Amino acid sequence: MSDVEKVERLREKLEGQPSIEELRSVLDQLTNLRKNDLITLEIVSTLINYTIREIYTSLNDNQVHLQLVGLLTNRIGISQLLLKLKADPSELCYAKILADTVISKDFQGLFSNLTRLNFKEVKALVNHKILEALNQSYIETKDDALDQVTRNYRNIVFKHLIDAEIENTDFYWQFMNACLPVNLFFENERYNKLLTTRYHKLKDITFIKKLVSYLKGRITDENIKAYATLVSLLAINEWDAVINFVLNLHDVGCAKLIIYLASEQGSSKTINRHLIRALTTFGSKQYIMQTSTITQEFSTRCIVILIHYSNDDSISALSRDSLFLEAMTNRLESNGEKLRFFGMIIGDLVHERLDGKPLFDIVEHIKKKTSFITEIGLFLKHHDEVMKNPYPIIKSSTLANISHGDYEEKNVMLTSDKLTNSRVDSDPEDSDDEEYVTTSIKKTVPTPVYLKELISYLESDRQKDQLCYEKHQLAFSILPNLVRTKHQSQELKFYSKQLLELIMNWDNIYGFENFESWQLSSMISVTVGEFDSSIEYLVTAFFSGDLSLSKRVMILSCLGLSCRELSGFDDNFVSGKNTIENLGPQKLPEHLHQQFLAYESEENQAQLKQLETMIQAVEEFKMSGTVIRRSSKLNKIESKTKTKDTKFINKKLPKLFYMLISVFQTIHSKTSSGFQIGHFSSILNSQYLRTLSIILNCGIPSSTELVEMVSELLIIVIDQLRVQCLKFENDIFESILICLKTVFQVDSKSLLKHSFGQELITINESLMYIYSSGLIIDASVQNNCAFIVNKIEECLR
Repeated sequence: MSDVEKVERLREKLEGQPSIEELRSVLDQLTNLRKNDLITLEIVSTLINYTIREIYTSLNDNQVHLQLVGLLTNRIGISQLLLKLKADPSELCYAKILADTVISKDFQGLFSNLTRLNFKEVKALVNHKILEALNQSYIETKDDALDQVTRNYRNIVFKHLIDAEIENTDFYWQFMNACLPVNLFFENERYNKLLTTRYHKLKDITFIKKLVSYLKGRITDENIKAYATLVSLLAINEWDAVINFVLNLHDVGCAKLIIYLASEQGSSKTINRHLIRALTTFGSKQYIMQTSTITQEFSTRCIVILIHYSNDDSISALSRDSLFLEAMTNRLESNGEKLRFFGMIIGDLVHERLDGKPLFDIVEHIKKKTSFITEIGLFLKHHDEVMKNPYPIIKSSTLANISHGDYEEKNVMLTSDKLTNSRVDSDPEDSDDEEYVTTSIKKTVPTPVYLKELISYLESDRQKDQLCYEKHQLAFSILPNLVRTKHQSQELKFYSKQLLELIMNWDNIYGFENFESWQLSSMISVTVGEFDSSIEYLVTAFFSGDLSLSKRVMILSCLGLSCRELSGFDDNFVSGKNTIENLGPQKLPEHLHQQFLAYESEENQAQLKQLETMIQAVEEFKMSGTVIRRSSKLNKIESKTKTKDTKFINKKLPKLFYMLISVFQTIHSKTSSGFQIGHFSSILNSQYLRTLSIILNCGIPSSTELVEMVSELLIIVIDQLRVQCLKFENDIFESILICLKTVFQVDSKSLLKHSFGQELITINESLMYIYSSGLIIDASVQNNCAFIVNKIEECLR
């Protein structure tokens, strides 16, 4: 009897719903058959169509489960299960057996006997298809077991890969780079040794890039030596590509680590090449004029690191190179103070390496330079001793601990009236009144005191939590107010990113009114309370997240309005600023409370009476006379305006502004017309320009970075006007005029004329061309354009 005939005979037995013993026997026989793809397909189809649905989730027999999982854990079996789940993701029996195949040791068999023909299919299955199917099934079923496998899928596959024997190293690394939980390389000694050993067999640059990318934002003075110890074990050879990658990663910590390791492993020539290349760009006039300050600041830090780890011969040769002298000359001749400062730092460092003295011996400059270099952090020393056990340091540096004190739980009563014992088409007079009374069902949920509780309310699932509506309603009503009570706290710093993500993606399943306004106000309350972490998340989400246009516009609105509030402006339309009764601490700590009670004691009454007598005496001593002149300055003092926060507008505001400018310039350099998202491109570009205008306005007139900020904005305005001359879009052009109006709020016309005379002439020519060509249809835009032209001509006179 052929194997195909045996499968057919066994299929008939399965169709007949055999007993448990017969089922085990049939599965044993199927397991022992010699299989090719055709026979495997026949077996898999039989099991999926006649066995799994009927018994897998209901039969509590571990042996049968293991036999079924073993027969289906192969390329064909998993593909057939995916087809079933694609047709209906809610089929829990198929989802569970798919999850069990992932956990099974037989899963490693997928990586055996790979050929060029089936590799792509297996790669697609392992890298994304299985995970997508499990995710979709979990969304439909909310099954906890599926949730566990889905959350840990990458880790599970990674462990299978570690234990699997894949002869083709190229295949191996393609799987590994897709599934690698990078943290295990740095936190688990066993995995570190295994990955290091396998990397030595195939020097895969993608693996190195993945490790370095993971380290972005994680390196500190405390852990840099530990990370260096582990990365050095890889004995990297491709330093040129790795250094080039890390310099484009825009992370100072990663740059320090990689350049240090390159110098330790004898790649001084490579470091020197990158130093020359970086200085060539750094000293270019075009780069100085057209690149954002924040990008140039990062480039300066990288050059400082390259100089630090360059050998003396390279520095000596550099100091005599005409390239270096030209770069210094162009820097010192630039208009911006910061741009000159960057050049002076590099000149100082090169001169100090040669003569031991700085080139610019100016007290104020030395202070700024010292602060600038200190911010770069710890530089590892050459031939530093290797750490014996770096893992505890790395693990401890990734932990974030927040201590919470005890709190008093408070309850809010949410009432919903429901009619009980109601009967359709019944006569109320036929029964007792007591059967038809309206009863008030009160559901209580505690008012959140900590953000962790608030987050749990936002994450409440109405399919699992009977109090979901009450929790959502309470969170909706108090979130911005509660967050503002946590202003600049460690608690808000820890939860800010999670809160922002939840607020932006929260579904309004109960149809709360003014939901979009609530979202924006809530995001502003988080951003104002914890600016640095929030900005990092929002900017990253804006540029890399899979967000709709409306959410991106909301992020821009949040950035602009948060800057206004932190700069001292009071926008009444932002909700959540008022105090809600019973929200937050209800009394002082006990020791302070007792001190205040002491003031009401009999012992203090005499002192209070004596103070009242003194106040009365002062009031009786009044000056007389007639006011004949009142200074106008008194009126200014009486006006209710909030004082601007100079610390914010001088430090944090410019950093955000330069970051947004830098990214927009990068995108514009690739597209030549800003963001490209189809029909809605003009809306996004317009809103982006308005946001830049709002942020600049926050810095007027007292920001120390005002000149540089205006310079960066004018570069973008000029680029956008060139685009408008070729392809006019009213929304973008109106936003350009708003930006220019903001620029002209700078009080000093001589400053604008002296610093930006050429830019204003270029802008005026573009505006005159657009105005005279008849492209502007809107009368108000025409008037605004004429107003700006008059302002420019008045300034240039």
